[in-house]
Amino acid sequence: MATSDRQSLKATLDALATRSVSPSELVDEALRAAARRSEEGAFVAIDEEPARDEALRPRPGPLSGVPVAVKDMIDVAGLPTRGGSAA
Repeated sequence: MATSDRQSLKATLDALATRSVSPSELVDEALRAAARRSEEGAFVAIDEEPARDEALRPRPGPLSGVPVAVKDMIDVAGLPTRGGSAA
C-alpha cells in the first residue's frame, strides 16, 4: 500500500491493522512529507529519531502507529513552543 499526504485516517488504520504498512513505513513517509513542507516554513522542528524509535514500539491505543504533527503552540518536551511567533 502506498500512503499519501491525503490518505484518510481510516485507510491508515486499516492498513496498519492488516499489516500492509508498518508504523516505521508511515513514520518514514511522514518525515519525507514534513521535509518537503519545511521548505515552506510549515514545521519549526522535526524530531526524527524519537519518531522512528516510537514506530518500533507503538504504544497501545486507537491511534497506535499513526504519526502526528503537533502545532508549536502545544508544549512538547524538548521541542520549541512558539505559538506561531518567531520570538
